[in-house]
Amino acid sequence: ATLVPGENPWEKHEPNDWGSGEDCAHYGRNGKWNDNSCNRKFRYICGPMPAFCQDGFELVEGGYYKFSKEEKTFDEARAACQGIAEGYDLAVPNSPDLVALLWKLTGQTGNWWIGLHDLDEEGNFEWVNGAPATLVPGENPWEKHEPNDWGSGED
Repeated sequence: ATLVPGENPWEKHEPNDWGSGEDCAHYGRNGKWNDNSCNRKFRYICGPMPAFCQDGFELVEGGYYKFSKEEKTFDEARAACQGIAEGYDLAVPNSPDLVALLWKLTGQTGNWWIGLHDLDEEGNFEWVNGAPATLVPGENPWEKHEPNDWGSGED
């Protein structure tokens, strides 16, 4: 699937905190985002670093990103990214163009952790750098009737 810049990045009916335990976001199989259990093991994207070019890193919009095919939980992936260099963490694709570019660089195969979660407050998604998740300026990124804390446990 090809993501179009400016398109809603979430899968239809996502995020939905299905089963009261989906608190971390990832690129799904078709490039749209899904919330999932943070304990699932997926590949992950680290970045960006302004000047950190090594083998296995991709330059995207002025920053270097690492696409790791090693499968880890959300916390393990964060720790691996943070272990690369100070200030490095899971990727924060916070612009429509960056959402589409990073998906393209995955080879358009899911699942890839990104640095988005609602661990601190259910329904209040934020990036690992603490910024609120404003994904498409001027547009509401949530599906109709979301977030809704379905089943009293969607974080």
